[in-house]
Amino acid sequence: MTRDAQSYPDLPYRRVWEWREDDAEPYWVVRLAEIPEVVGDGATRPEAEAALAQCLEDCVAYRRAEGLEIPKPEARTATA
Repeated sequence: MTRDAQSYPDLPYRRVWEWREDDAEPYWVVRLAEIPEVVGDGATRPEAEAALAQCLEDCVAYRRAEGLEIPKPEARTATA
């Protein structure tokens, strides 16, 4: 079964969050640990997450068009 590009943001990719305070207004940056080129930013976490989802959809579409592998989410282990 082939997954559509819009469903990838729902997969359990590990998100790495960073708060930045550059010369402009402060903002959130979020990237996927498994696909570091997938990045989103925004004034709020929901805005950054929405930008990340769009970037991931674009990345999936590009990788498919080029015949490239789409990295899977890392397996996570439970901690006691």
